[in-house]
Amino acid sequence: EVIGGVLTHVLALPILRLPSRAMPPIGCAVMGVLLGFLLVDCCFDLLVLLGEPDGGEGKAGGGRAAPDEARRAAFAYYHTILNTLHINSVLWIAMLALVLAAARGLQEAQGGGGRVWARLLSQVSCTNALYVFTVMPRYLAIRAAGSGGFEPAFFDDWWQVLAVRCLLIASITWAGATCVQLTVAQGGGGQEAGGKKAR
Repeated sequence: EVIGGVLTHVLALPILRLPSRAMPPIGCAVMGVLLGFLLVDCCFDLLVLLGEPDGGEGKAGGGRAAPDEARRAAFAYYHTILNTLHINSVLWIAMLALVLAAARGLQEAQGGGGRVWARLLSQVSCTNALYVFTVMPRYLAIRAAGSGGFEPAFFDDWWQVLAVRCLLIASITWAGATCVQLTVAQGGGGQEAGGKKAR
């Protein structure tokens, strides 16, 4: 895993050598991958939360999964994902790519464009930090447990994880919309320059 961590950094660092025009499209692609992961995770978050008992009702009460069944299913998913090297590598590359792409865009931005890239950089950095400090400790506990080391306490107050994940989804969606606008603006600028040359 140390080798995998080093390789993810090596694969992400070349972003700093790419032209700044390439940053918005890279951001769109990376954020699409991250949104996919987050939306899948939300399914298991909801499974855990909807499996919580209401007023002592069990599985027969509302047709929901029993709390332990829901938590066991979520544990099996998260434990498998968190111990899979290629999934972890893709996530590391994606998180690094977002920060590096925003930093690269800020490096060459001028005027009002600099404010856009500064906002993107601060937004990506803050949401990544929030995720690392609030969700990762829970993930590390699940990851360290053996495949048979399920404990219901892993998923206590899991609504906090879902809240952070929803905030991340909103942040990534907003940043993605900004990257789409930047990509379209760059394409429009190129076409306008081409039209002027043709004249």
